[in-house]
Amino acid sequence: MPVSTRIVDGKHVQRCFQKLAEYRRSNKFCDIKLWIDGREISAHRTVLAACSSFFEAMFDDSFFERHQNSIELRHDTTFEVMWTIIEFLYSGILVFPPEEAVMIIKNLDYLGIECETLLNKMLNDENCVQLYVLTDEIERMDLKEIAIGYIRENLKQIINNSAFKELTKNQLQYILSRVDNPDADVMYEIAIQWLKHDEQRRGSFSEQILQYVPVDDLSLSLISNQIMNEEFLKTNSGGCRWLMSSLMDNRTRFSVSVLEKRAIFYIMSRGLQTYMYEFNELEGSLIKAHYRPELSYSSMTMYKNMIYVVGGYRGSVLSDVGLRYDTKDRVWTEFKCKVGKICCGTCTRHNQMLLIGGLIEGVFQSSCSSYDYDIGRWIELPNLTQRRSRPGVSVYNSSIYVFGGIDANDYPKIIERYDPREGQWFNAGVLDFRSGCSSAVLSDSIYCLKTGTKDLVRYDPRILHHTPIYSLSVNSRSIGTRDDVLYLLNNKGMESYAAGKDSWAKILAYTFDDHPIFVV
Repeated sequence: MPVSTRIVDGKHVQRCFQKLAEYRRSNKFCDIKLWIDGREISAHRTVLAACSSFFEAMFDDSFFERHQNSIELRHDTTFEVMWTIIEFLYSGILVFPPEEAVMIIKNLDYLGIECETLLNKMLNDENCVQLYVLTDEIERMDLKEIAIGYIRENLKQIINNSAFKELTKNQLQYILSRVDNPDADVMYEIAIQWLKHDEQRRGSFSEQILQYVPVDDLSLSLISNQIMNEEFLKTNSGGCRWLMSSLMDNRTRFSVSVLEKRAIFYIMSRGLQTYMYEFNELEGSLIKAHYRPELSYSSMTMYKNMIYVVGGYRGSVLSDVGLRYDTKDRVWTEFKCKVGKICCGTCTRHNQMLLIGGLIEGVFQSSCSSYDYDIGRWIELPNLTQRRSRPGVSVYNSSIYVFGGIDANDYPKIIERYDPREGQWFNAGVLDFRSGCSSAVLSDSIYCLKTGTKDLVRYDPRILHHTPIYSLSVNSRSIGTRDDVLYLLNNKGMESYAAGKDSWAKILAYTFDDHPIFVV
């Protein structure tokens, strides 16, 4: 039996639909008219039925409309929305003003037209809450999860979205309960704004809503400047109970002991030495803590109350274990962690440790991966555009930004940005720091230090522009932020930065050896 030849014309369907669209525009072979608000749209039954389960059922033999040439649509829609949707059915292209997004999704769902992909692409900071409300009302759990995913990833940017205040109690609770590793300050702002929007009706829900705020992680500035001065919490019975329980619970950061603990910085060497210091900013005290087990040229970051140290040498052998330091129990433990490289850039994003670039036997790397703290599993990420070791890595609005780094080339270093939703790295500007870097986020800026120098810049990720800061007086090693304050570590101690005055204040005088770094 002869073998059949199979040839696929990938553009055949596209050409057919283009022709059908031409026929519709010229009213050729059209066999149905849709009436909306006294205006008509001509179309072909077969196209509508093929794309919409609503029209497929309508044109079935068992329905009265099967024999009609003209149908009036009476569901919640407008002529403009239906025109847009019919155009989409013929072309696969959806063009609409942003304010129509909710009505478009509502109609696509009503008409039985696949809209998961469309919803993913039309979600933005302005409409995500309204679209979440719609998907909840129409009981489309698949679409609801897409909207929740966007809100969860962009909570900080959309905190002032007025639609939050209009949510029902159950809708708000569903959102708050689905946020992984939440920003405590943001969760508090959302909760208190919602409660205060209608104090008379919502006041009785205070404890139920505020329970989603992780009080252990609230910033000192929010506690002292806002929470302790919030009149609603003092006059509302539920708010009072939440405030008092937080004040009296000695496990929370409202208590003095935990406030003091929060002020501790952990200073280590990322070189050959194994010292570790604890610096208490409130007391101004520096103590030598437990020595870190050997893991030289490693990378360090913090998640909750644990410091993670990964990727480094023991002696001359590349280690396949990582280290964890419990800051509460002050104990080091090892865990299986085969990184396979040294001198990586690292930071924490939600519940994941990011490991960017690095060095393997003298060869600079572009590989990237993330480690899920909760399940202990590594996931490979796309490679950087440029190879680099010791880059600065920071997370801003869910995107990962990479600065500088060491490699063997002379070309300028680009700033690279990775958004997990897009799945690839993008050029986000040029910062020609061909050296190890340290970076940290403060407000809407990312500060980047060229390690071992006085070169510090403020980078604005919204406009992809950076400006130098000329106020450093000492070559510095590491920067970090805590509670809306930027800190700098050098071989002679630590300083804190007042952005408004563009000046530094000395908070610790001490001589550190061998590439000190502090972990926040």
